[in-house]
Amino acid sequence: MQDLINKLKELRINIANDNNIPPYCVFQDKDILELIKVLPLNLNELSKIKGFKENKIKKCGEYIIDTISDFLKNSEKNRDEILFEINNQFLNKIDIKAKLSKEEEKIIFDCIKEFNGIYGKTGIIKILKSSNTITNGEYKEKFYSKAISSKYFGCLKQYPRKIIEEIIDKYIQENKVFQTKGPRPTLVVPELNYKL
Repeated sequence: MQDLINKLKELRINIANDNNIPPYCVFQDKDILELIKVLPLNLNELSKIKGFKENKIKKCGEYIIDTISDFLKNSEKNRDEILFEINNQFLNKIDIKAKLSKEEEKIIFDCIKEFNGIYGKTGIIKILKSSNTITNGEYKEKFYSKAISSKYFGCLKQYPRKIIEEIIDKYIQENKVFQTKGPRPTLVVPELNYKL
């Protein structure tokens, strides 16, 4: 079932990128939970799910139906068996915010690359969670408008800070990113060789 959740999260990111909006504007995690409780196979079924009004259905309804249909076609169980399993076992154990999909992890890394050498871990987290307290002195202020107008601003605001921080720490440990030393440490992606 986590497979379907990840596919729906990736779909959300793709639609958001195509429309230049944050992913949470497409549909939210609570909407994903509603989708997996019902597994709609047509727009009529989708329209009966809480949170899916006409505009949202126009924007992403067909894509959602295709994603769920593909999942069911590739499953060894039929829809009724899966629904029974989801509603009687899986939903009690699920914490949709406990794990980011690979696409969401990539958003974090891409955000670090976008603001390479400008912001530290806290600044990147504030951008991803749409905090209006990004600036810290003149140096950072000149980048504030770039931060709030970037496609990354607020795109992971539904996730707890700790989860985003863990992914950044993972990138630091894997040496894809390092943190500069000094009074204002910033995150740098070594292969970009980018200096301000």
